[in-house]
Amino acid sequence: MSAFIVSTSTIEAIVTFAVRHLDSIEPLPGTSAAAWVAIRAENPDAIGQALLDENYRSVNCRYRTEDAPLRYRHRSRLTGNVDGTTCRALTAVDIIKLCHCLAYQSCEHDDWEASWAKRFLDRVISAATRKLQGYDAAPWGLYDHDQG
Repeated sequence: MSAFIVSTSTIEAIVTFAVRHLDSIEPLPGTSAAAWVAIRAENPDAIGQALLDENYRSVNCRYRTEDAPLRYRHRSRLTGNVDGTTCRALTAVDIIKLCHCLAYQSCEHDDWEASWAKRFLDRVISAATRKLQGYDAAPWGLYDHDQG
């Protein structure tokens, strides 16, 4: 397996989608907050930095390096806004795949499964899944007679 540092644009899209479509998130690593916090109260730079730090941790583990993460500055140039109101609209599928990419590039260390970044990406994927065309119209469970 290989790993690489994802682009700033990838993180920007994920963070922007999250800010627009999640109400709250777990406290960021290293903060003193004890409960979930409103995502709009968090700095998108800090959210993106936490994701980038995890990505660097993975790549450093994989290749036995000690590269320091770059400083993340959120620009909102690309967005995860699925309603098409921005300069580059990304679909829900785009956001899900970007999350899968970042997760794949960030999973090379033993603590990944219990990490804040993994839980955050799982929540973003869940929110984007609910934006998929046809999701709202799909049945919420089936009755036995529906099986035909």
